[in-house]
Amino acid sequence: MKFALELFLFTWRNLWRTKLRTIFTIAGVLIGSGAIMTMVSLGSGLQSSITGAFAEVADLQVLEVMPGFDIDENSISFTFNTDEADYPLDQKAIDAINKLEGVEGVTPVLNIYGGYIRSRGENHDIQLIGMDFSTLPTFGFALEDRNEILRKPRGVLIGSKVGEIIGDSTESIGRGNIQYNLSKFDDQGIETSKRYRFVSMGILEERSSMEDYSIIIPLETARDMLKWLGQDRNFEKEGYDNLKVKVVSPEEVDRVTNAIQDMGFLLFSLKQILEGVNVVFLIVKVILGSIGAIALVVAGLGIVNTMIMSIYERTKEIGIMKVVGASLGDIRNMFILEAGIIGLLGGIGGVISGWLLGRIIDFGANLYITSMGGEAMTLVDTPPGLVIFTLIFSIGIGVLSGLYPALKAMKLSPLSAIRQE
Repeated sequence: MKFALELFLFTWRNLWRTKLRTIFTIAGVLIGSGAIMTMVSLGSGLQSSITGAFAEVADLQVLEVMPGFDIDENSISFTFNTDEADYPLDQKAIDAINKLEGVEGVTPVLNIYGGYIRSRGENHDIQLIGMDFSTLPTFGFALEDRNEILRKPRGVLIGSKVGEIIGDSTESIGRGNIQYNLSKFDDQGIETSKRYRFVSMGILEERSSMEDYSIIIPLETARDMLKWLGQDRNFEKEGYDNLKVKVVSPEEVDRVTNAIQDMGFLLFSLKQILEGVNVVFLIVKVILGSIGAIALVVAGLGIVNTMIMSIYERTKEIGIMKVVGASLGDIRNMFILEAGIIGLLGGIGGVISGWLLGRIIDFGANLYITSMGGEAMTLVDTPPGLVIFTLIFSIGIGVLSGLYPALKAMKLSPLSAIRQE
């Protein structure tokens, strides 16, 4: 322990005998490690902002399930007819999915298009979404007034943005009767309309999704409307076009996804998109980090140059050390330690400067974004693991850069070194 401390102090004094050269060498490492910190932190910040935005607009635990098709090389098509699905979403499939471990709720989804609400002399196209009302709380639907969602005859739920679309007040559309006009055209192009009267059961909380601009109606009502539109079929036997599946936790999503896909159904989830986004950002961070790493490798060449110059200046000193009993290992360790200290000091400086530069970039960018009417976001994020990696990488570059000068110092002949003036 005493010898190690003496070696460290001796190495430290050697470094500062040529202060200016040592400082410039440390500065090179600082620039490289600081570049790694700043660039990777920028990539991490952008990744956090984008994935956070995705998580806000949709539930990671909700899966969209569609009918499955047997696809071979002779029948590849970009359009599928759900009536010809090899794996229809019939009642048997719904029951099977509902029984999977990790599934909290399942509801078929029926979309009604082609209808409108007339308000203040204008027609406003509003989509209707048919769902199983008993599963709505499971999928996170809740009323603004926090009342319980109940089933009522002709009762419907109003999306939070519907009032804005039709130019009516929230209080007005959230209470009383709603008249919905549905239209269809026959083969001769003659339009036929049917008027539906619904009773609003309240306004739904904002979900930042398409449901905010739609009216949620009972599944049975949606079936009747589709039947009138000429899309009559036995959904329990022939299958639905789409199911929503709620998973109990994010950790169960992958397992439930694989189980549903193994049943032959097509599946879409936000988690799959996020995984793809994360892969892209991983590549971006590797590229950005590599740019900084190149600067750090160049700084390593500066360390090699500094150590070799030190050998030429201290040739006689090295010879005397060998004569008085210093082993080859001591000589090697001294130069490697000097290079390692340069890497460590440069790494610490790079971490601090990279963090400060990241904060400046984040502040400046958000100042501009908010001045243009946008919302502030996290553009630079520095994970603790990045700090540790940067320090280890800087020290590693320093140590590797010191190997060649150390070996060169070990090979010096003691007698020739002593004679050198």
